[in-house]
Amino acid sequence: PSFPTRRSSDLAIILLAQHDSFSQNVEHVFRIEQGLQSPVRIALDNSDNIYVTDVFQRSIIKYDASGYFLESISPGGLPVSIAINKDNLVFTGDCENGKIIRLETDGTTTVIYSDSIYPTSMVISNNNFLYVVDNIQKAVIVMDLNGNVVRTIGKGMLIFPTGITFEIGRASCRERV
Repeated sequence: PSFPTRRSSDLAIILLAQHDSFSQNVEHVFRIEQGLQSPVRIALDNSDNIYVTDVFQRSIIKYDASGYFLESISPGGLPVSIAINKDNLVFTGDCENGKIIRLETDGTTTVIYSDSIYPTSMVISNNNFLYVVDNIQKAVIVMDLNGNVVRTIGKGMLIFPTGITFEIGRASCRERV
């Protein structure tokens, strides 16, 4: 795929942190600008480190909880989607090669799924299943954290699925129409 290039000064990720849903108070709001060229998806680990997929750099850019740059991670391919489980295992979807890659804690990568998909978005459920939006099959693929497919949802119903979230025990898929 071809992605438009932008000046880094045009890009920022604005984060609302520690939102209290009862009082509607936001403790702090900040922008991340350093190191971004074409950000696509974002995920947080248990330490509130921020991971941003950047398609132009073909990397995952990692920031600390205050938005300071920590490192650039190159898992190979074109990382677009990202999800992090409760044990801080990072998963990314490579849209160039149709793979799901797990970033191991020792810095190595493991391809856990490689069945010609276009993983535009992903999320991990409370019971550690990876829900992957696939724009080739027009479906959501549910797999365990080793890449074993448990089921496929929405095939034949979705037209252009673009995002997914998991809240209160259920997944919700977003489509572009």
